[in-house]
Amino acid sequence: MCVLFLGESYRQAAGVLPFLLFTPIMSTVSETTVIGLAVTRHSAGHLWIMGTVTVFNVAGNLLLVPVMGMQGAAVATGISYILYFWLRTAVTARHFRVGYPLKRFSLLTAWFALTCWYHQHHSFSVMTILLFLLTVALTLGLYPDTTRQILRQIRKLLAGPVNLSVGKRTEKEDHRSCEVSPG
Repeated sequence: MCVLFLGESYRQAAGVLPFLLFTPIMSTVSETTVIGLAVTRHSAGHLWIMGTVTVFNVAGNLLLVPVMGMQGAAVATGISYILYFWLRTAVTARHFRVGYPLKRFSLLTAWFALTCWYHQHHSFSVMTILLFLLTVALTLGLYPDTTRQILRQIRKLLAGPVNLSVGKRTEKEDHRSCEVSPG
């Protein structure tokens, strides 16, 4: 959707962008799950992961680029980063057991991959908007605690000025915000 605001010359990127979004998302999330590998000093695990993902990405590009062009490269890269996340998580779990709750994240990743595939093959439409809204609803529904925290923060922002040094309004500030200064 963001590409629509950039102008006509960027519209071609709309089909490529969805799968490329997996790159920062999976990379960032895997930084959390891979910490155990660093703690246990299993650097060979990092090498194995990078080698496997690189081979997968090259193979994916060799297969998909001739058929799909730049969209094929985006799909290969996006799927490679999903593999990157899962390999980092699995290899770390063998050496440093944490037990991350990944069911919701897996479901959301699969849904996001399906919607990326749809967006790659269809132009902007009402269905695009519906899929976006469904994705937001699914995300909020899968993470109710986080959703409540976000809503609390929004309510605090809408309530008025906040004492940043403490993070919440004091009773004195509440009374002062209602006073009218002589002018």
